[in-house]
Amino acid sequence: MKPTERSAALQNAVSEWQKKYGITDGDPLLAAVELFQITFACEGSTPAGSRSLVFDEFRESVEAIDQRTRAFTKQATELSQQLRAVAYFGGQDAGESSAGLWVGAVLLLAVGTIIGRFVL
Repeated sequence: MKPTERSAALQNAVSEWQKKYGITDGDPLLAAVELFQITFACEGSTPAGSRSLVFDEFRESVEAIDQRTRAFTKQATELSQQLRAVAYFGGQDAGESSAGLWVGAVLLLAVGTIIGRFVL
């Protein structure tokens, strides 16, 4: 099989896989597959033993990406929980300060009315 035929067959297989699982074009895993394609294209024809080595490296890279993605997801979840907690407390303080402003405004209006009636 020629390199162009192999590349076309791989591209068709990736397209079918993408449609089957509903993978979008911007997916990070597709970027990894594209890097794998580039690696094969740059190496040209290689002995069968070295191909398994390249695939093992690719698999290790995908596993490393998966671990990093999980760590990032965990950190993002923790950060969003912290932000929600701060927003909740901030919202509660804002409600209390708003009530305080209303009470203060009513008191100032009452004091102003009393001063205006009895002093002036």
